[in-house]
Amino acid sequence: MKKLSVLSQKLPATWQHEVRRLRHRVLIRQGNFISREKEYRRLGEIVLPGEVVIDIGANVGHYTLLFSRLVGNRGRVIAFEPILSTFDLLVSNVRAGQCKNVSLINAAVTDDAEEIGFTTPRGNFYQSHCSEEGEYRVVSYPLSRFALKERASAFIKIDAEGCDWSILTNSLALITQMRPIVMAEISSEKLQAIALEIDDYHVATLNSSHNALLFPAEKRQRFSDEFKMWA
Repeated sequence: MKKLSVLSQKLPATWQHEVRRLRHRVLIRQGNFISREKEYRRLGEIVLPGEVVIDIGANVGHYTLLFSRLVGNRGRVIAFEPILSTFDLLVSNVRAGQCKNVSLINAAVTDDAEEIGFTTPRGNFYQSHCSEEGEYRVVSYPLSRFALKERASAFIKIDAEGCDWSILTNSLALITQMRPIVMAEISSEKLQAIALEIDDYHVATLNSSHNALLFPAEKRQRFSDEFKMWA
């Protein structure tokens, strides 16, 4: 598989895209389509069957496919990915994983319905981030537009490369109402400041991870002793 990745770098961009699609399909079939982030292997204790999960910045779907398995047939996953070529791989991977409980949205999440720019450094779509001068123009919507009225979102993952803080601070009303667990690429110190704005919310982190989790007190029992708790 590594040799295939190296060889594909010499191919035209469109061929590289198809090689990535093939590689993902093989990994999914083998059960090896996973993220190396520390939280990934702990989410089975945190996300429960039947829950609604929102995946903001789904990329090619490592977390999306995991969430789909965890929430099961009675649950629902709503995944956002703004970059079209990445979204194409996300759709392909969700189909390969036979994830019938996933809704995919080719859009970004911000504080308003608008058109925003995205930059992709050196063609690396894993590092795409919002930028006013970005070469890609995408549509974005506030998270509140996609909240299911009859079912509260129990878990929200935010990996929006530079937009995490803005998304989170502009979703406080929704978080206060639905009381989900939120995982974001934000420092524990910043999340503690947000926790103070919401009644009885706290912060949990894993050692040496760039993510932090914001959670309501009533869901504290979902976190193992491996997590460090911040008041």
